[in-house]
Amino acid sequence: MRGRVLLIAGRRKVEYTFNTGQGREIVIKQNSHFDSSDLAMLCGLVAKGAVQIKPLLRRVAPVAEAARVYDTLRDAPNQLGGTVFEW
Repeated sequence: MRGRVLLIAGRRKVEYTFNTGQGREIVIKQNSHFDSSDLAMLCGLVAKGAVQIKPLLRRVAPVAEAARVYDTLRDAPNQLGGTVFEW
């Protein structure tokens, strides 16, 4: 299959099964921090169609729900994968 997975800004405990990636020849890279140049590069890749964000999104939350979303991030972070704010 071959592919790449990039995990950005993992907090505390990040888990993935090594053997799942190895069997499919997936390269896994984890970065703990990123800066504005990384974000600009990602935006450029999205604009070119090289990276598709939509399959990663679970929920778009109104910014008015920010306090509740951040409470969930603190208390049950596994429930938030793919959540972004609509500004």
